[in-house]
Amino acid sequence: MTDESIVELDKPKPNSLKLTSLLTTLGTTVQTLATAPQAYPLLKTALIPFGIMLP
Repeated sequence: MTDESIVELDKPKPNSLKLTSLLTTLGTTVQTLATAPQAYPLLKTALIPFGIMLP
């Protein structure tokens, strides 16, 4: 996705809709990865009553 964004940016006339979509997705992914360490213990605890044990 990053490579695709770079290719699109290098075009003489980049597709702004495509760039918006790609860069929004990249931003959301970065935010999700940043919060994953804090969210995992909460998810692990929330699943215990359902008999689901995460490592």
